[in-house]
Amino acid sequence: SLWQQLAEKNINLMLCVTAAEKRGLDIKNTGAFAIAGLAEFAMLASEADKWIQFK
Repeated sequence: SLWQQLAEKNINLMLCVTAAEKRGLDIKNTGAFAIAGLAEFAMLASEADKWIQFK
């Protein structure tokens, strides 16, 4: 529910497609998360003032 609260505040929640597939997640059913690839992450990171990653 915490992730949903972030999504409701229009915060982009992105899920790495490679990491998701490696862990056996269903990438067709990601809920509040958008699927993204490494190129998209790199492009957004280069434009951001800061970003947060959770492991």
